[in-house]
Amino acid sequence: MYRVVRRFATSSISRNSASSASGAGNLFGEFTKTPDLQKNTTLEDITKRAKIQNLDEEEKVKYLDSLKTYKFEEDPEYESYRVSSQVGMKKRSDGANLRIPIIEPKPVLEQIVSPLKQKLYKLNCQQNNSPFFVQNKLIKDDDKLYKLKLSAKELLSLEPSVYLQSYRIKSTPKKATQFLRLFVGKAFDAKMDVKKAITQCHFQKKKLAGEVAELLTKGLKDAEKLGINSDNLYLDQIWVGKDGFFGKAVDIKGRGRAGIITHKWVHIKAILRDRSVTVERLKHEKDLKQEKKKPWIQLEDKSIGGFPGGVYKW
Repeated sequence: MYRVVRRFATSSISRNSASSASGAGNLFGEFTKTPDLQKNTTLEDITKRAKIQNLDEEEKVKYLDSLKTYKFEEDPEYESYRVSSQVGMKKRSDGANLRIPIIEPKPVLEQIVSPLKQKLYKLNCQQNNSPFFVQNKLIKDDDKLYKLKLSAKELLSLEPSVYLQSYRIKSTPKKATQFLRLFVGKAFDAKMDVKKAITQCHFQKKKLAGEVAELLTKGLKDAEKLGINSDNLYLDQIWVGKDGFFGKAVDIKGRGRAGIITHKWVHIKAILRDRSVTVERLKHEKDLKQEKKKPWIQLEDKSIGGFPGGVYKW
């Protein structure tokens, strides 16, 4: 048996138009006119045309302006926004029309301590006739009295110091840490002088001793450039860290076996400080704390509180 398949064909929309022969005299002919469609016309374009026909002349102009697409540089509001955002910025050195934001980074000291605190710190040292800062002292500046208390981080950033960092050193963190324990002093008045630390390095058999001595010698030269007396410098902090990529190589062994050798590198960092400023300030603060401390009494005159138990406590 053969199955009969019927195919249905639809007529064009234009046949419903009033101008067509089949649509002549049709009540819905004018309402179903076919728009002049092009090959690349999309549904979005048809929607825009329908919306424009229902608008007034002024609204039509505004709507058409809103549909215009500008490039980033041709946008009329971009110029005003760019100029307003560039206030206080620098222009390019080549004199180009485009201005790019170049923000100068703040100095490290200003990121920790404000300029007013830096000024009051110097006035405090001058008015107290001491090289170090005294906490909670009245400071007079421009007929105004200030009472300043700085944190430990702010004080250490204001006091003279030298920061050192070495190049890559062929060693391991464990070996370097064991050697650097030679210079460790926990109490502030028990830390080693820089010149004494260099002398200790000259009498050590470790290969790392030469690198540390070279680093500390460079610190003495930097201190002279900064106007710090090298005789007063002491080693405040010194530590070791891993540096860069650890290279690997093949370790050939017997019986056809192989391993991996890791070549380790480290760097050493140190902070040198002036003993006449930092240590003297810490001594002064320790003495003030000792003066405020009350004398210790073994049996003070205090009322006995609590409820006595039923048994003896001794």
